[in-house]
Amino acid sequence: MAVRSAGASSVRRTGARCCLSRSGKDARSSGPSGGRCKVILQKILEDHKKWLAGKGGERAVLSEACLNRADLSGACLIGADLSGADLSGADLSGARLIGADLGGADLNRADLSGADLSWADLRGACLSGAKFLECKTEIWTIQVHADSVRIGCQHHSHEEWMAFSDEEIAKMDDRALDWWRRYKPVVAAMIEAVKQQGGDDD
Repeated sequence: MAVRSAGASSVRRTGARCCLSRSGKDARSSGPSGGRCKVILQKILEDHKKWLAGKGGERAVLSEACLNRADLSGACLIGADLSGADLSGADLSGARLIGADLGGADLNRADLSGADLSWADLRGACLSGAKFLECKTEIWTIQVHADSVRIGCQHHSHEEWMAFSDEEIAKMDDRALDWWRRYKPVVAAMIEAVKQQGGDDD
């Protein structure tokens, strides 16, 4: 039921001139296009909620959409297609991205604090400079502190996590190795974000 929304196509066609900022205005122009894009995006999100609830609507297909600096905080994007989207600097704090396709998406400097990335496809996504100290996944929550990372009941330094072998990870839990292979890039990006921010209080 992956129906492509006409609204999504409109966002893609307008390209860089239709970038959504937190204020809902075009980030590069004082013209009306930014406000128009905000309305289009809101319609896509509303249709997506209906689609998830089985009440008609359409799945949010925003592949390759230009959404840099968009305010998507708390948005319900479960199963949405955001592959290749420009989400640089976007506010995705608290967003529900369960099962979302973020493959190849640009999440540079995006705020992902408190976002739920359970089962999300992050293959090829750019997470450089992304901001998030805590991230929910389908099994464990990742919490990154100034010098350490807690994943479930495992609490180790940044360096230890990045140096663990597959064998060491596998011994932590029967599900750990598959999970680690999926989320290691996310943990690495979170560690880098904390280092850039100077860390938090552990």
